[in-house]
Amino acid sequence: MILALRSGIEYLGRLGLMAGEAAAAITRLRIHWGDTLVQLREIGVRSLPVVLATILFSAATFAYHLQAVVRNLGMRDAVGGLVGLAIVREVAPVMCAVCVIARCGSAMTAELGTMRVSEQVDALVSLTVRPVEFLVVPRLVATVLMMPVHYAYGLLVGIAGGIVVSWGGGVSTAMFMTSLSDRLAAGDLYGGLVKVVVFGVALSLIACASGLSASGGSRGVGRATTSSVVISLLAVYALNYLVDLIIW
Repeated sequence: MILALRSGIEYLGRLGLMAGEAAAAITRLRIHWGDTLVQLREIGVRSLPVVLATILFSAATFAYHLQAVVRNLGMRDAVGGLVGLAIVREVAPVMCAVCVIARCGSAMTAELGTMRVSEQVDALVSLTVRPVEFLVVPRLVATVLMMPVHYAYGLLVGIAGGIVVSWGGGVSTAMFMTSLSDRLAAGDLYGGLVKVVVFGVALSLIACASGLSASGGSRGVGRATTSSVVISLLAVYALNYLVDLIIW
């Protein structure tokens, strides 16, 4: 128990030091834009189909169950607003983070972990190259920039899926959109944006920290990747609750 607590504290310490060094590099605009563009393509363009498909089916499932419930209560005119609020506040931000963790966070950890165990990171240090500045900052910047893009497209796809599914419950597009415009406020959209940015910072730092601390050859890289995904998911769900408490 004590050893586990000590390991957790050490991990948080490494994460905090990495976050501070990355923030300092970004503040000084010491960003390797070539590597950042590569990460933008990986995290943004190549991850977008997975994100959109996940949000579409999640929103459609939620709308299917919700419209069945409110139809029995005689509240069909409230379906659009309720579905829209759920997508904007919870479904789109959380599903964006989960998809990026699954596709990109694990890849970040595996890539950096392989570099660590093969002593490539040590070679960078011997060449007076800062690993955080060269390896972490491009991934952090790319993740933070692309998460709002995923969120924006996810909102469109999720609401479209909600509209289509709601037709089965007798809710017209006009009724859905009227309810959505009545209940949805600008603060809901801003809150969702804050969420995805916070999630992006957390998951990229956790993935990079886990990769750079990997040891023990290929088996160690596997363990680091697994722990990175698990910790990232737990962090996203915990941060989701905390941000909800602060914003709403």
